Amino acid sequence: MWLTRIAEGEGGIPGLLVCPGCSSFMGWVFFGILLLLGWVWGRVPDRLQFNYVVCGDTEGRIAHIKTLVANRKIAFLSVYAPSTGDPSFYSTLSAYLLNLSDCEVVLGADMNAVMTHNLDRSGKNESYLQKMCADKLRQCIFSSSLVDCWRSLNPSLKKYTFLSSRHRTYSRIDYMFISRTLLPLAPMADIWVMTLSDHNSNFLRLVITPKPPRAPRWRFNTKLLQDKDYCAQFKNELKEFITINQGSVDDPRILWDAVKGLIRNNSISYASWNNKQRLKKISDLEAQLTSLENSNQTLYSDDTVKEIFVIKQELNQLLRHKAEFLIQRSRTIHI
Repeated sequence: MWLTRIAEGEGGIPGLLVCPGCSSFMGWVFFGILLLLGWVWGRVPDRLQFNYVVCGDTEGRIAHIKTLVANRKIAFLSVYAPSTGDPSFYSTLSAYLLNLSDCEVVLGADMNAVMTHNLDRSGKNESYLQKMCADKLRQCIFSSSLVDCWRSLNPSLKKYTFLSSRHRTYSRIDYMFISRTLLPLAPMADIWVMTLSDHNSNFLRLVITPKPPRAPRWRFNTKLLQDKDYCAQFKNELKEFITINQGSVDDPRILWDAVKGLIRNNSISYASWNNKQRLKKISDLEAQLTSLENSNQTLYSDDTVKEIFVIKQELNQLLRHKAEFLIQRSRTIHI
């Protein structure tokens, strides 16, 4: 069992205790969230908006609800991994979490695997299957930008949630994972002893504050496609990136997200370098123009007038390019 207490602001919302999951009767648990909210307030309050459609996987091991708390989209997930050990399940979970990329995540789980063998299991031995499950679990959590909030607050403490009488070992296989953006809002995470279950419970307290305004959405500068130098260097960068990273992840969507990050970083870097070169050229041309005009005012020359005309044309072209970029950026911000 894993529990999450949510408070809004410093004053908090008294009595809101959410149970995002349990290893069995998952549908009842999610239904229990709405019943508990109704019991606390008599109704679901306006400032907490809930989607009443419960979503999950076909095997009933993953379920979630989406909420809106202080203008933050948060998805509460309940996960129960196979007790027999199945490394492929964590790849399924990764794919499931990708579909919730528009939300911050609070994930309560019986993972039936440990994150770190030395810290999360009392026994010294680790089977090949246990190691495979642990590796896949870490990969899933890392690729989904989640953190183990209890371990973040207790980096070296050993505390367990389950006793295996058969193997005579304790392990911490029950977790509360949250999005990295929520970690500063989690002042408390603890493991409680439970008498009604063979698993100890994880308790997490979140103090939800309104999310800061998002930066304007980045858009690719299509004028870069007319730059032969940019296209040539980007093709080389992309080819090298694909060669290194292809096959490194199970889900091709993760690789595609990484490619989009490469496109963004590469184009921003090139555009920044190109802009500095352009500004330097504008500065040099303006200085040259000033010098020629001062010289021509002292001693008039037709050749000097021609040079001034050529420089002004080149300056106009550079300044027009700058104006077009500013217009495009203005559209990006306001559209």
